[in-house]
Amino acid sequence: MKYKDLFIDFDDTLYDTYGNSVISLCETYEAYHLDRYFATPQVFYDAYWAANVDLWTRYSKGEITRPYLIVERFRRPLSEGKGLE
Repeated sequence: MKYKDLFIDFDDTLYDTYGNSVISLCETYEAYHLDRYFATPQVFYDAYWAANVDLWTRYSKGEITRPYLIVERFRRPLSEGKGLE
């Protein structure tokens, strides 16, 4: 039997999406001195991850658009930082 198509689950199978997110967000925390607004990189990461999961769930249900998701997944956690609005 010949196969015509091959589908691969890339996220967290061939590529460590979670691990890469942790590294990227820690680098962002340091590069933009987010310690002024968040107690630790973990606090920033937790705010980002909660927003990201919620937004991707809503996007998969067709409740929000992709452009909205792209902006909100950063705006939302940053709005939780002390002194940021």
